[in-house]
Amino acid sequence: MENIYICRVGFIYTKYYIEVKLLAPNKIEAKNKFILKLLEKYSIILKVIDFQQFYDPLENSVKPLDFSNILVFTHFLI
Repeated sequence: MENIYICRVGFIYTKYYIEVKLLAPNKIEAKNKFILKLLEKYSIILKVIDFQQFYDPLENSVKPLDFSNILVFTHFLI
């Protein structure tokens, strides 16, 4: 039997997050489906979310996220 899971991810320096509703038999399978969906939409995510938007070098010691490489994006999701 499959359940409905709502999976979300937020990013530092952004006010936006990604939300996906999935059918899966358990939480781990839902997470795996979610990660696969995000990787599938990688190019769209980079166009839609501005990871530099709220970065102020005078106030923030942490640099903004740089997902110009899909491997870095994958590592962030896991």
